[in-house]
Amino acid sequence: MFQFKLGMDALRDLLLSPVSIICALVDFFRRHTPQQSVFYKLMALGDKTDKWINLFGAHRRGASKFDSVDPCSEKNKEVNVDRIFDQVEALIKEQHKKGGLTASAKLSIDRYLDSA
Repeated sequence: MFQFKLGMDALRDLLLSPVSIICALVDFFRRHTPQQSVFYKLMALGDKTDKWINLFGAHRRGASKFDSVDPCSEKNKEVNVDRIFDQVEALIKEQHKKGGLTASAKLSIDRYLDSA
């Protein structure tokens, strides 16, 4: 899970890095105010994706980076990569207890992965 999230974070950084340079140049040459800045809008998008990927678990509400917090608790209901994979894991465990992976469980898992 960590390696997958690390890869997502790296891909996001790889894509946003050149785009950020272009946005900064656009702002510079068009003399945008902070409210008009495409660079700041890109930074806001980067912040949202950072919270969605939640690489080190630092974005759980009220938790320090290394606290053991249940990601499925009521106060941590925001949709992010952790939540999606927790649901997939729960489905797999449930099906394993029943003796196998049913077609309906496979469809549910595919639906959660598609939302990722």
